[in-house]
Formats: sequence, C-alpha cells, structure tokens
Amino acid sequence: MNEIYWITRLDAINFTFGILEAIGVVLVVILLWIYCVVYYDSSSEQDKKKNRNLLHNAKVVGIITSLLSVCNIFVPTTKEAYLIYGIGGTIDYVKNNKEANKIPDKAIKALNIFLDNECKSKTDSIKK
Repeated sequence: MNEIYWITRLDAINFTFGILEAIGVVLVVILLWIYCVVYYDSSSEQDKKKNRNLLHNAKVVGIITSLLSVCNIFVPTTKEAYLIYGIGGTIDYVKNNKEANKIPDKAIKALNIFLDNECKSKTDSIKK
C-alpha cells in the first residue's frame, strides 16, 4: 500500500522539480545579466567584490538547477512508475515460476494444433 501511495505522488514531485528548475534558470539569467551590467558600470574595488559575489551566487544557483534537472530526469511519472511496478513484478514472477514458464510452450503447441486443424478443414472445403 505504501508503494502505491508514493507512485501516485510522483507526478507532483515531477511538477515541483520542473517549477524549481524554471525558477532556477530565470534566477541564473537575471543574476548573470545584473553581473554584466554592474561589472561594466563599476569602477571601484568594492563594487568589483560585490560583482564577484553576484557571479558566485549565479554559479551556485546554476549548480542547484542542474542537480534538480538530473533528479527530474530520473524520477518517473505516475504512469511510468505503474508500468515499472506492474510489468517488473510480472516479469519477476514469470522468471521464478516454473509453471508459468511452461505456458508459452503450451500455448504455441495448442496454436499449432488449432491452425493445423483449421487449415485441414479449409483445404478440404476448397477441394470439394
């Protein structure tokens, strides 16, 4: 039950990461723009130190935004998580269950027998 709850929350987590990424990108662009404007406009040493702090802040926000992007890439959506959870569990079950492994062989044999009988009856009716 706990897994299903967290699977349903994945869309909200993805959305939150996306919003934080967008805010981070906007902040980096604004900080770099301010840095460029102030850097070319400053003449004193104190202003240049403030500019270095501005550039440092832009780098930190850029790194955090990059990490959020990576996290967002690896967090599946709810639909993808249901597929992973359902299909992954089914594949694990089929691999570990000897009876389930026999089903494809039996299905193919049954299909062959059915098709052979169907083909014989069709050819018989065509020849008549």
